[in-house]
Amino acid sequence: MAANLSFIVIATLIAMSVYLLYQRSHSVIKKNRAMLLNDCYGLLNNATKDYEGNGFPIIKGHYSGFDVQLNLIPDTIVMRKIPPLWLMVSIKANKESKGNMDFIVRPQNIEFYSPGWRWDGLFKTPANWPQNSIAKYQDTKASVSILDKFIPNLFTDEKVKQLLVTPDSVRITYLAKQAIRGEYLLTRGAVFDDQAIASDDVKNIIEYAIAIRKSIEEESA
Repeated sequence: MAANLSFIVIATLIAMSVYLLYQRSHSVIKKNRAMLLNDCYGLLNNATKDYEGNGFPIIKGHYSGFDVQLNLIPDTIVMRKIPPLWLMVSIKANKESKGNMDFIVRPQNIEFYSPGWRWDGLFKTPANWPQNSIAKYQDTKASVSILDKFIPNLFTDEKVKQLLVTPDSVRITYLAKQAIRGEYLLTRGAVFDDQAIASDDVKNIIEYAIAIRKSIEEESA
């Protein structure tokens, strides 16, 4: 009886220790995640910060007369592949336009953040756009002539994954980080280093997205 009681006590202590270690590790991971956009906070006027349930930050504010949102999405869909961390730079329209387009390079049919997989329209990628890609639309296609001024240069940066144009927004999806390889191979967890994402890179994406949105709205005026 005493031996059984000792076993229960030891097992309970081990379980509590494992739980406390997990809680401590999880707390450190969430704290690190929360800091990833710290250097970008100052890019936006009247900026506010919130957090997803997984600890990744969401920053909202204004830039050059547009509402801007920055958020991070870990991509853990594909097993046996080092998970990427996508930065979403979203620009809210000042004036709604007609048409939409979802353009993705190196598509794998697992881009869960893309609405284009539910869209029926598909058009041939122009010759001067990246060719390992897919371009889709729903109902009405966004102005290809406007986008042609931006897409070839935008996607020379291989970290740019997606350009999404809708009547009320423009969004650019950008590879911010990849998970720490050793950590992923050991635990299959999407753990990213705690180095803040460079604000210069984010600023360039914001300005590019705003330039696209401005051109679309000027054409539809």
